[in-house]
Amino acid sequence: MRKALIRIALLAVLAAGLTAAAALADQTATVTSSNHHVSHGTQVTVDVQGSDPAAAGQVPHSVAVKAARGFKVDTRAVAKLCTSSEASSNSCPSQSRIGGGQATITVNGPSLPPNGQYTATADLFLAHPQQSGDVAGVVLELSYLGYHVHTIGRLLHVATGPFGVETLFDALDKYSVPAGYSAKLDSIHVTFGVHRTVKRKRKGKKPKKVRHDLIRNPSKCSGHWPWEVVVTYPSSYSRTFDGSLPCTSP
Repeated sequence: MRKALIRIALLAVLAAGLTAAAALADQTATVTSSNHHVSHGTQVTVDVQGSDPAAAGQVPHSVAVKAARGFKVDTRAVAKLCTSSEASSNSCPSQSRIGGGQATITVNGPSLPPNGQYTATADLFLAHPQQSGDVAGVVLELSYLGYHVHTIGRLLHVATGPFGVETLFDALDKYSVPAGYSAKLDSIHVTFGVHRTVKRKRKGKKPKKVRHDLIRNPSKCSGHWPWEVVVTYPSSYSRTFDGSLPCTSP
């Protein structure tokens, strides 16, 4: 019974956790990359510490994460893409995994210990595009004691402006905490970015090894690369948070 209650809480925190990662980004969160050099493959890590701003019931409708123009996304960095049916059954293939981490939540309610803390495993998978023109889909899956919940976002290009790539999760307000229960995000740690090396056949020559990075840094650097997060609520009110990653040229 207790596991089932935690699973219900995770359904709500799935949306709230994304909100906290965005809304706290300019206060108690850090965004870092493993490589600051231009035109190099990199991994990105997000660490958030703090209370869930949606605890008062303000669950957002969408969260959009935007990266500086020039960042490249290569879906060939994974051997397989997760299908919609695989995502729905929480069975995305391991070859489609692009990152992960963990999220710690505090849950209160009937049949639960006061202020009980629970740590869920977070996994990210690259999926087939959700709409025509998208680069790919992104599956976020949370797991706790054998229970799994997920949501699917869109990875798309931004046509104009300082940002060139956007990851969008929407319809998050469909998740809500059941009456009599409360759940908040305490922390989240997620790292994403993978690479794969393949052999490319060449006529009359030995195969050439080619590396595909899921995330490749821009080819130009003016001291930093900006990022932006936009949180939109059902009332159409939105909040924008921004920051930057340092960069270096040869």
